[in-house]
Amino acid sequence: SKTVEASRSPRVRIPHSPLDRRDRGPRAPLHQVGHPGAIPSLIPSLTHPTPTVTPVQGSKRERKPGVWALRVYAGPDPLTGRKRYVSRTFRGGARAADDAVRDLIRSVQAGALEPADDLTVADLLERWWHGREREWSPSTARDHRNAIDTWITPRIGTWRVRSLKAADFERFYGALARRGGRTGGRLSPTSVRKAHSIVHAALEDAVRWELIPANPATRARRPKVVKHEPVVPTLDQIRAAVAAADPAMAALIRVAIATGARRGELAALQWGDVDLKAGTVHVRRAVVIVRKQLTVKATKTGAAGVLAVDAGTVDVLRSWRHDRQAAHLEAGGGRLKATDWVWVDGDLRSPMPPDRITYRWRTLADRLGLDGVRLHDLRHAAATHMVAAGVDVRTVAGRLRHASPAMTLDVYASRDLDADRAAAATMGRLLDGGR
Repeated sequence: SKTVEASRSPRVRIPHSPLDRRDRGPRAPLHQVGHPGAIPSLIPSLTHPTPTVTPVQGSKRERKPGVWALRVYAGPDPLTGRKRYVSRTFRGGARAADDAVRDLIRSVQAGALEPADDLTVADLLERWWHGREREWSPSTARDHRNAIDTWITPRIGTWRVRSLKAADFERFYGALARRGGRTGGRLSPTSVRKAHSIVHAALEDAVRWELIPANPATRARRPKVVKHEPVVPTLDQIRAAVAAADPAMAALIRVAIATGARRGELAALQWGDVDLKAGTVHVRRAVVIVRKQLTVKATKTGAAGVLAVDAGTVDVLRSWRHDRQAAHLEAGGGRLKATDWVWVDGDLRSPMPPDRITYRWRTLADRLGLDGVRLHDLRHAAATHMVAAGVDVRTVAGRLRHASPAMTLDVYASRDLDADRAAAATMGRLLDGGR
């Protein structure tokens, strides 16, 4: 027999539905599945006399007179392994609700329904992250995972995806901005915007999977982010930093400003990437830290490039190689190989970790009074000073490995004060009739 559970009535026996009788074949035995409230599904085969039975659990619960909550187990999520359910609200009598449960079971078995009604934000984010992880770099996957576990799931993980409204997200963003920090303090607008981007992307996939008709986060007001204006060091400040640094950092700072390479790209340089005769540096990989382990990956944009360097930078690199070779021989490592790292950790075999590069730069900058100048600002400085010196923007974009010159001008080429004064003087001459 088939049974369902009802909160207000005792268990009742449910006969075969009329659809089961229409096959005119012999009545197959019914089997109990799972708990006493389970409804095994029996769908007659049209080509075989003996039906093929796929057991599926279903139940009904009366919320109030004449209003029933129907629930059918839809199997585990293929990515997360979590149990999934399809739920419906039904209005009518108990027998009609029993028929509705059967219809719901058949729809789930036929693949006509996705378990979206009970899908929570946490379930969706798990499915989205596992499905996209292989497309991301290790550092991007790590950052998204941290944001999900720290900012999003603890606050809205239990929310039902189908019930989400734009106003829900605006309240979430406000709470995150006020109390989303590690110690319960404020969270920066940039971090809140990142949380929005993750939730929005996951909901976009939910729309594509036809779990929801539209993305509610699209209509939510996102937090405004004040654009960070980099503190671009002057050429004199850069020369002073190179002169005050130890040999390793002096060489690294010189290569950073000469090539515009990112921190992880500098850490990933090997001696085989440096051609002292040709005067080139080949940027082809980056080093990141994932789960406290150094990981070598492709560059941030996936774009590699051979960059020409000036004679002065070649001399700095040649001197640094000489120092490294001496230290390598003293440690019993023999001659430097093409696969040896240009800047090494204490064990002389691993690349210098990116966070250690940042720490050493910060220590040097503080000693020189370069307040607010980050290591990444050397990349801004490379673009800004090249543009100010008259190098065409397309060439600068190529050296920074940008997809378009527009990005170079918008993000990296800060306004140079001397060039700005020259532009003002030119406009003044035009206004004064060439005087």
